[in-house]
Amino acid sequence: MLISHHHRFVFLKPRKTAGTTAELALSPFLHPGDLATPIQACEEALRAVPTGVRVDTIHGHWPEGWPVGWPLRLRDHSTLARAEAMMGRAIAGYRIVSMLRHPWDRAVSQFFWSMRHTDIRRRPSAAQARAFRAFTRRWGPSGWRDRVLGRERQRALDNSGLYVTRGRCRAGFLIRFEHLAEDLAALQGWLGLPGRPVPMVHTKGGLRGDGGDWRALYDRATRDLVARACAREIALGGYDFDTDTPRNGPVITPSRGAMR
Repeated sequence: MLISHHHRFVFLKPRKTAGTTAELALSPFLHPGDLATPIQACEEALRAVPTGVRVDTIHGHWPEGWPVGWPLRLRDHSTLARAEAMMGRAIAGYRIVSMLRHPWDRAVSQFFWSMRHTDIRRRPSAAQARAFRAFTRRWGPSGWRDRVLGRERQRALDNSGLYVTRGRCRAGFLIRFEHLAEDLAALQGWLGLPGRPVPMVHTKGGLRGDGGDWRALYDRATRDLVARACAREIALGGYDFDTDTPRNGPVITPSRGAMR
């Protein structure tokens, strides 16, 4: 997560969407007093950030009157709802930026990432498909803890909980994984960030199997499960299972922002 008081924007970082790449590209535009939650040490070494930017977990408390008594923290993948509960007026009116990725493709990426410490890449394709189906059944539906506490589970298939609150998409700009460089350049203009675009640094690649077509892991039931779990992201990006790229652009209009 990035919170820029200087440029008045919040970047909400989804999982498995090249979020660290985008965060590293945006970090040089931060100013003293702005906030960035930490990433892995090997990636943090790649971050170019001005002196005076606070790179740390952001600590606070739930607003007065809330029935939740424990401390509140903002971390790498925290939600907008949690940020607003903690920071309130300090970020009121800020532009909200997040990211999208083809949900069916991303589910496969999330699967291999979550299974990276196993032998999944060496298993036969049929065994991979069975494991993937079990993975999606477990992590597709969201539970009451996710809705009440506004948390993003590490293996959740749906990222829209980061930026959808009370049935409305609060993000004004969603960087598309499939058009990463193009959208980062457009975002710079949308936010009014000065100077030249920052070169992208790619991280966390190379964990999939043999690089074959990700659609081979799906059967009809799994395809439909991901469609239900990620319905909001599919609608926002204009994705469909058989097409690799989104139909919709990165700027979210009010009509697209109204979610069911």
